Formats: sequence, structure tokens, C-alpha cells
Amino acid sequence: LHRTEGRALAAAPRIFVASQYTRRRLPIWHPRVESPVQVVSGGANFTQFTPPADRPTTRSRWKLNPSEFLFLTVRRLDPRMGLASLIEAFAQASARHPNARLWLAGRGPQQAELQSLIESRRLSDRVRLLGFVPESDLASLYGAADVTLMPSLDLEGFGLATVESLACGTPVLASDAGANPELVGPLDVSLVYPTNDPSSLAKHLANLLDGSLPLPPRERC
Repeated sequence: LHRTEGRALAAAPRIFVASQYTRRRLPIWHPRVESPVQVVSGGANFTQFTPPADRPTTRSRWKLNPSEFLFLTVRRLDPRMGLASLIEAFAQASARHPNARLWLAGRGPQQAELQSLIESRRLSDRVRLLGFVPESDLASLYGAADVTLMPSLDLEGFGLATVESLACGTPVLASDAGANPELVGPLDVSLVYPTNDPSSLAKHLANLLDGSLPLPPRERC
């Protein structure tokens, strides 16, 4: 696949990528490719992804109590996404916050492993694997969440879930992997944490739960 990609890129008169991150990485991945590279950023459908007109009603639809603080991640269930580390970090951060919730939307090869981890950490009452969420329900799910999480470990070329969440007014906490800093940094650099620090995610989650890391207004998101 890597060789096929290299041949295709070498034959292209111009290459378009979705982030500065991918633009920087291309010469490393394919050092023989000399075609000019241009960034054309991705984006969200702002007709579909909008802030909820009545957020309490939206949260009620998802059976969330007013006191519950919902962390959401919309990801393929794959090791590269950092979801096992996320569950471990949530277990630490939420120990003193019984109203904290973590929902993971998506499917993938790591599903059984993540479910086993949730059960072994006795988090079944607070952490849910939602499975596939239809496109038509995503906007209300983002709108119901308090924070969307992007715990990618590497190769995050853009991060569609990030812009979809922000379009719905929900702030995003992201690792500094891939293009995450490009999308979240302009909103608030404190919402980007270092991937290479194993305890950093747990600290950020705990700070969000106790209020020491303030969230930007949903209107600004």
C-alpha cells in the first residue's frame, strides 16, 4: 500500500492534503515525491452540524441527567486512536466524580478488548460503547456532550469529529498528535495535551471535572 501510494503521488502534478501535519510528513513518508503539495482543509457540514436549539431536551433524549458530565469520543475502535489509554485515564480522573460519564461511539477491531477493559475496571455503569451511531444522530450526540475527546496516538491527518463537535458548540480536548493542534489550538491551547506524557490525559480530564480547566463558551466553539 505504501509503495502504491508513493507511485500515485509521484505521478500527480499536484498533491492536496487536509492539514499542515500531513504536508510536513509527506517528505518523510515519500522522500522521492517532488510534486507540489497544497493544504486544502477539511470541514463540517454546517447545515447538519449545528448547536442544539434546546440543549436540556437534547440531553434528555440521550437519557442524561442534568448533573452528569459527558465525555464523548467518536472514533473507529482501533489501537491508533488511543482508546484503551483513554479508558484508563478516565478511571483515574473520575474516581472522585461519580457523575462523570464516558461514551465511545464507533465500531472496530478493538471493541472486545475495550469492553473487557471497561468491565475489569468496574466502569460498566459509567463507560459505554455505543457502537455505530447513524449520521442523522451525530449532531444531537455532539450537542449533548460536555466535551469531545480526540486521544489519537498518531496519524491524525485531519480529525473530522473535531470540527463536527465544534460546529455543534461542544469543546474538544485533544492530544498533540497529527493535525489535532491545528484545529484545537486556535480555540484554546490548554485543550491540547502531550501524547508522550502518560499521565497528561488523566490530569486534563480531572481538571475539567473539578473546574480548574475552564471550558471555552459553546458559542465560541
